[in-house]
Amino acid sequence: MTRGPSVTVFHKRPPRKTKASWVWDGARALNGIPPNWMRMIPCRTTYQGEVTKTTKWIIGFDETDTNIIEVDGPARKVYDMLFAMRSELQ
Repeated sequence: MTRGPSVTVFHKRPPRKTKASWVWDGARALNGIPPNWMRMIPCRTTYQGEVTKTTKWIIGFDETDTNIIEVDGPARKVYDMLFAMRSELQ
């Protein structure tokens, strides 16, 4: 059995040098508040019984898991998608 890359959970803003910080900033711009947590599931990782083909980002804004955003794609593309969602809401 081969293991893929590890799943990373962020409870505070990732360091600025990482691309995960772009996704965190995009999520903050979308809701106006920073996320409570963010999970990054890398590509080629088994998640819910399926192997992911691209990076999966799961962003939670509260502890109850009722306000969750799931987006697939590389960090820069997800950042752009979150800003597009923001402009659609306005």
